[in-house]
Amino acid sequence: WGCGPSSAEKKMVRKLHSLHKSINHKVECAFTSNEEYLISGSECGAVAVYPVGSNSDGTSAASGGNEAALPVGMTLQRHTGPTCSVATCPQESRPWLLVSASYDGSAVVWASRAQYDCLLD
Repeated sequence: WGCGPSSAEKKMVRKLHSLHKSINHKVECAFTSNEEYLISGSECGAVAVYPVGSNSDGTSAASGGNEAALPVGMTLQRHTGPTCSVATCPQESRPWLLVSASYDGSAVVWASRAQYDCLLD
């Protein structure tokens, strides 16, 4: 913030439903390479996945709301400690590939089953 000529230009574009917690630990977030999802760590050990381009009722903005309602977000659970770091694949052809790291000492590579045929551990 503070990059624009005036503070009046600052505005919240969208508030995502809170599937993650960040009270006592710093947790990171990242956009997928196609900018369709925001990925966030959480103190509970989950990885929160938020679709960025969805309407307030949870349907995809790209579909005009004609498809079945999608959840506003989902969580991936594999860590036992707070998930402090997340990163996504920078290749535009692989937006479904991400990695998370936790204070429990583990790192998990995630791949969407819809786009790829396995989950990598």
